[in-house]
Amino acid sequence: MEAILNPLRKLISFCNAVALKIAMAMLMVMLVVVSAHVTMRYVVGTSIFWSEEICRFMMVWVSFLLLPLAQQKGQNIAVDFVVGRFRYSRPGVVTAVIVELIVMLVAAFCLRYGWAYMLRARMTSSEALNIPMYLVYTVLPYSFALTLLACFERLAEIVGCVAEPEKLRRSDRIRKGDAGEESM
Repeated sequence: MEAILNPLRKLISFCNAVALKIAMAMLMVMLVVVSAHVTMRYVVGTSIFWSEEICRFMMVWVSFLLLPLAQQKGQNIAVDFVVGRFRYSRPGVVTAVIVELIVMLVAAFCLRYGWAYMLRARMTSSEALNIPMYLVYTVLPYSFALTLLACFERLAEIVGCVAEPEKLRRSDRIRKGDAGEESM
């Protein structure tokens, strides 16, 4: 199983590292565009007509680009104050498997409809910039496909912890970036 999971982890980590760099660049561009827009509006008395549209598109991209990274690190939105109490017991690990399967189901659903939405947008363009809208929506299938892969990798890891639930604690610490645990 590790022969499959290690290359998958490397692929997911590489894609997430590239996505993080793209997202950081987009946030910087957004800062510049919004600052220029505000400056133009209040100093010159005119505005940049396309600034709102480009910032909206970049915000959508940033959000969806970082979704697989959050999934890989186990940092997606969750209400785990009840489950967290017994996470490192056998019932907790079984619950984590069930949750991961549900997340995979949702990601597969979103992938299917994100792909369809992207294809439907082929004939439309944005108003201000005249960008083909399918380019804006290509982030949907990418994001949900990579999230699905991250879920699969995480599910395989959790299933491996059913016999020894305490292994999940170490795995969670490594996943969240606790360097002290990773070296153990």
